[in-house]
Amino acid sequence: MADDLVDRISGAIDQAQPTPLYHQVAEVIRWEIERGRIAIGSLLPPIRRLARAAGINYHTVRRGYEQLEAEGVVRSRRGVGVRVQRAPTSKPWTPAGAAADRDETPRCWVVDRSLTGAASLATPVGAEWRIGAAAFAWAPDAPPPSGPILLPTALGPTALAAWPDREGDLHPLDLVLEGATLAVVRRNVELLGADGVRIHLGASGGAPRELHAQLPRVGIRVAVADDDEPVDPDGSALALVTAEVWEGLSWELQRHPRVMPLGWRFAPGPLARVARALEWKER
Repeated sequence: MADDLVDRISGAIDQAQPTPLYHQVAEVIRWEIERGRIAIGSLLPPIRRLARAAGINYHTVRRGYEQLEAEGVVRSRRGVGVRVQRAPTSKPWTPAGAAADRDETPRCWVVDRSLTGAASLATPVGAEWRIGAAAFAWAPDAPPPSGPILLPTALGPTALAAWPDREGDLHPLDLVLEGATLAVVRRNVELLGADGVRIHLGASGGAPRELHAQLPRVGIRVAVADDDEPVDPDGSALALVTAEVWEGLSWELQRHPRVMPLGWRFAPGPLARVARALEWKER
C-alpha cells in the first residue's frame, strides 16, 4: 500500500506544468484524502522517498507537506513522520476551468488510466460547459462517487465490467488530438530532420486515427512502438508519447527535443450530445 501511494502521488506530479511543484504535492495529497485513499491517522510517505520517486527536490516535497501542516491537515512529529489528522476544509482539487461553486453547479467525473490523463481530459470539459469536471484515476475496485462518468471509449468495456451498477452513469467518448497537435508534429519532424514518428501508447489503446490518416499524406512515416519498448530519443524518429507514458519518463527524457507528449480531448460532437442529454449549459 505504501508503494502504491508513493506511485500515485509521484505519478500525478507534472513538472511541465506552470503550477509550482510543492503546490502540486499538496493538491494531490488533498485529493487522495478526499477520495478516501489516504485514511485519517495514516502516515504520509517519507519526504526523501517521495522526492526520489517523483524526481524532484527534497525541499520541494517538504514545502508541500508544510503547506498541508499549516492548514491543519497533517501533523509532523520528529521520529514519527507526517500523519494525516483531518480532511481538508477546502474543496477537493479539480482541473482549471471547473466550476468554482459545486453546490450550485452539476458535477461529473472524468476517468482515465492516470490522474494526469484524467485532468487533461477534464480541463476542456469544465472550460466549455457549466459543470464541475473532476479528474479521477481509474481504480477497478473503487468507482467515483455518484454522478455522470466520462471516460475514453477504450476504457468503457473495462469500466462496465468492473462497475456494472454504474452502467447508467457511464459515458464512453471517442478521443481526438488537441487542435494544433498535427501541425506541431509536422513542424518538429521538419526542424529535427526526423525520418518519421514513433508513437508510444502504453496502455492507452489504439493509435490516434488522425496521425495514421493525415501524417502519411504529407510524407511522414508513422509507426507504433511495442508496449514494453523504451522511449529512445536518440533514434531517427520523433518519439510521440501519451500522458501515461510521459509520467514515467525521467526529467531528462521529458526535456529532450525528440520526445513530444500527445494531448487528447473528448470528441466535441459526442461530448456535446452527452452534455445536452444531461442538460448542462454551455459557458
